[in-house]
Amino acid sequence: MKKKIVIILLTVALTLSLAATASATTGAKMIEATYRGIIIMTNGNVVTPEPGMGEPFIVTSEGRTYVPIRLAAEAMGLNVEWVDWLNAVKITGSTSALELEAELEALKAENAKLKAQLEAYQNKEEDPDLRDLEDDLLSDFDELRDVEIEDIILDGDEGDVDVEIEVDLDDFDDEWEELTDRNIEGWIEDLVGDIQDELSKNTYVSGKIIDIDSDDVLVKFNKNGKSKLRVTFYDDDYRGGGSDAADVEDDIEGSSYDVSGLDFTVTDVSYDEDDEEVSARLTADDDVLDDWDDLDFARDIKADVIDIGEDIADTFDAEGFDVTTVYIDFRNDDNKRLDSYNYDVDRGRLS
Repeated sequence: MKKKIVIILLTVALTLSLAATASATTGAKMIEATYRGIIIMTNGNVVTPEPGMGEPFIVTSEGRTYVPIRLAAEAMGLNVEWVDWLNAVKITGSTSALELEAELEALKAENAKLKAQLEAYQNKEEDPDLRDLEDDLLSDFDELRDVEIEDIILDGDEGDVDVEIEVDLDDFDDEWEELTDRNIEGWIEDLVGDIQDELSKNTYVSGKIIDIDSDDVLVKFNKNGKSKLRVTFYDDDYRGGGSDAADVEDDIEGSSYDVSGLDFTVTDVSYDEDDEEVSARLTADDDVLDDWDDLDFARDIKADVIDIGEDIADTFDAEGFDVTTVYIDFRNDDNKRLDSYNYDVDRGRLS
């Protein structure tokens, strides 16, 4: 009860004090003012006064600028109220409101951007045709002889599809060891055939079989449209069937080349020991689609591609592997095919 009385007394005292102050400053004074279209800006934005708010002016004798309090305060996100019985202007709120509003708008913009990116990613990942094809393939190719297939994942489109086939050799190491090269090649050939039957005979199919237990790549393969399927084995630690050429392939992957000033990196290479052929994929470091279209084959492309084919063939030859043909596939940075060329090693020219 005492606390309440104290608060009331303090309130009355404050009221009387304010009233006395207001009373002491009451009066009239003639001034000379200059109006010259003074602009108020908050956070880089021009404040447009509402009708009746008044406008800033300069008191000539003082050289000082006066701004209508409501105009200035509301521009900073504050609330202005006239308290008649106090003869006072009451300003409430915080100037941080403007900062919070700016941050909120920035967050909204960032959220919209991320949402658009997520939708684009989901649209790509949830391609119903590829998802349905994945299900069909896993149903039809759920076993490679006695090795269970954990998953088959597709990425790409009708023109170009990447295939990832997952096995778990923690459970099927003995069964994998019993496989022959021909067992694996035949199974891959049937799977790639089904993919091209569903999409297009001209679809470029490339992929790998990986062991999800060790994350090791066991096999790589690719088939460029109607050309021959190429399979390379990396599983010598599991079957003794791997090719020693795998070390050369590893050395070449990641190498950089340029065609008429456009930069490419070798992202995949495989060697077919039986046919003495190398298949190499070169992916652009940046988006070069428009620049590539502007190139002339004879003037800008031919000589550089021959140099690339010769360099790859020489790298294998230096390690004792004979190469008769180098198949070179150029891709944009989004994995879209730009062009493909066959380099004839013996003739030293493109065929």
